[in-house]
Amino acid sequence: MRPLLDQPTLVDDQDAVRSSDRRKTVRDEAALSLGASRRPEAITKLIEAWKRADDREFKSVLLRSLGSSRRESAIDFLLDLVRSGLSQDATQALDALRLHDPSEEIQVRIEQARSERE
Repeated sequence: MRPLLDQPTLVDDQDAVRSSDRRKTVRDEAALSLGASRRPEAITKLIEAWKRADDREFKSVLLRSLGSSRRESAIDFLLDLVRSGLSQDATQALDALRLHDPSEEIQVRIEQARSERE
């Protein structure tokens, strides 16, 4: 049996959680920065990351990042999810596309994608 002082403590666990939270925050901010860059290669990386991601929360961040980019390839990807993605993915894609509310053209495309889903 290990001595009591060698056992992990609640403080150690809390530090691990804080460290994990910091990593997630940095990861999320990096994704949002990539979207804000509006660079074509950044959009490709974000889409690839979304396809590989298992974490639902991170997938949502990636979709918001794509929406904020306002790049045509990102909008097309989001609209494809609205058309044929899983229900939760389609909902998150719609949330990401809400950044384009003032754009009548995007709104028409969203409604068309929604109708193609049904």
